[in-house]
Amino acid sequence: MAPLHLLLIDDDPDDRLLVMRALHQEFSDLRVTQISDGDAFQQALVAQNFDLVITDYRLRWGDGLQVLEAVKARWPDCPVIMFTGTGSEEIAVAAMKAGLDDYILKSPQHFVRLPAAVQSALERAALSRRTRALENRYQQLFANLPVGIYRTTVEGEVLEANPAGLRIMGFSSFQEARQSSVPALYLDPHDRERFLQQLQEQGRVADWRVRLRRPDGTTFWAELHATLIRDAEGKPRFIDGILEDVTRLVEVEEALHRSRQEYEALVNSIDGIVWEMDARTWQFSFVSRQAERILGYPVAQWINEPDFWPRHVHPEDRERTISSCRQATQAKEDHVLEYRMLAADGREVWIRDLVTVVVENDQPVKLRGIMVDITEQKRVEEERAYLEAQLFQAQKMEAVGRLAGGIAHDFNNLLTVISGYSELLLEHIGAHEQWYREILEIRKAAERAATLTRHLLTFSRHQIVEPRVLDLNVLIANLQEMLRRLISENIDLRLHLAPGLGQIKADPSQMEQLVVNLVLNARDAMPDGGRISIETANVELDEAYARRHARVTPGPYILLQVSDTGCGMDAETLSHIFEPFFTTKEVGQGTGLGLAIVYGIVEQGKGHIAVESQPGEGTVFRVYWPRVTGV
Repeated sequence: MAPLHLLLIDDDPDDRLLVMRALHQEFSDLRVTQISDGDAFQQALVAQNFDLVITDYRLRWGDGLQVLEAVKARWPDCPVIMFTGTGSEEIAVAAMKAGLDDYILKSPQHFVRLPAAVQSALERAALSRRTRALENRYQQLFANLPVGIYRTTVEGEVLEANPAGLRIMGFSSFQEARQSSVPALYLDPHDRERFLQQLQEQGRVADWRVRLRRPDGTTFWAELHATLIRDAEGKPRFIDGILEDVTRLVEVEEALHRSRQEYEALVNSIDGIVWEMDARTWQFSFVSRQAERILGYPVAQWINEPDFWPRHVHPEDRERTISSCRQATQAKEDHVLEYRMLAADGREVWIRDLVTVVVENDQPVKLRGIMVDITEQKRVEEERAYLEAQLFQAQKMEAVGRLAGGIAHDFNNLLTVISGYSELLLEHIGAHEQWYREILEIRKAAERAATLTRHLLTFSRHQIVEPRVLDLNVLIANLQEMLRRLISENIDLRLHLAPGLGQIKADPSQMEQLVVNLVLNARDAMPDGGRISIETANVELDEAYARRHARVTPGPYILLQVSDTGCGMDAETLSHIFEPFFTTKEVGQGTGLGLAIVYGIVEQGKGHIAVESQPGEGTVFRVYWPRVTGV
């Protein structure tokens, strides 16, 4: 504990001794400077600081009030006790007003409380110093804070404001602020009304942003935090608040908002779904608005629904897609996925997903990418592949036709020789002579071979035809009885012939052969019975259909459709059905030329034939024959 340094002022050495003895008993480390004249007192004021001053009132060179005034002027916080035998009540009152800490008379009954008075004065002085230090710190804080601190009346009169507050509000001095009014700073008086209303209702306002105008006319954005102070009766007295100029912050926020809007506009203008998700949970954190246009699900559903992505990948693609994504993510490799997603309306949408893996601390943390709708591209690719297959099939059939035609011509020449010599031999020998029957079989075999040759010539389009304008409905109706005799009794033959059917130009015998061959083919596909349907209709084949089917010219056509409920065919069988001598029947049960002849007739007539079939689901043949117009 630091020693107590006492300045003791008294003309009487006995009184000084009495004081020192009394205080030494209470304060073990007491240092006393004794003053008995004015010069020594003046020197003591200059020389050092004291913790306490005890002075007599009546001195030969002055009085205690003068000492009190000089000490307080030199050391404002130094406690002063007047210890005198000649004082009065008036002197005591004057001294207490001047800052005296205590007044003790030099009498036995009062002297005994001197040590206690000294202790009390020292404690009050220490408390005063601490209080003043706190006040100084508060004043420094108040003055140096970069934000404004203020107190106003409810009406808006400025009562207190720190320098920052004055600067923010645009006042050059506190006096200028006192002469002004806070409501005058508001650009919109309604903002002030709403501010006061919230204060009245809630007692405080936080983060209140408002646009204000300084006395010089400049405007700024302010953020206010205020509390309403009420008196003991609950009536509003003051508004204490904090004021901050947030103009730069507002400008940055507005710039950031504009930048975000531009970014979102850019992202949403991309013809694809821009997205971001957690690499571990696959929970989306961002999805562009194109998601709603492409797949129909609102953005909120993408972000909020757990496992949204894997749940909406097409079930047939799900395992493959998720496995590929997971492996690439674990390997921290960017990757491209192609898969189908199920849209909100049930559509299958082909997606090409370009995925970037975001790695932090050598671990994948996010996935970012863009989903592009490639449904149309896939459709075009499928159409191209289908057309290429059709073109290949047509080229193959054309090559086979040329080969068959050449063989048929040469074979027909040989058959002419065989048939001719057979006739000559039969004319020169009798019916009962040796070899007659054998030669007759040779002629019959030549005739059967000639029939096959004619079929090959029909397929190769080398057979001479006699086309004429005819009504397909009439031709089919005339064939109806013969067709029923050709099929078994357990097969139901149904005709659906369109009224007002247009006309075609074709060889009637070829058209009859075409219908018969298609019906026989259907019959052979239903050994256990079933149903054959023959339908006709007027149709238009448009540009879209022509693009999907090789060697088809858009325009009006007559449709002949023959369908059955038979065993159907797989894709491999379908790719060969029009080839000569191709058959699925057992050896000896068919020549394999029936559908080849149909194909040749259709090609020769500039028509088009299409087939649809699935194993176990029957078969549909559609023959499109150019419709004759203007007849």
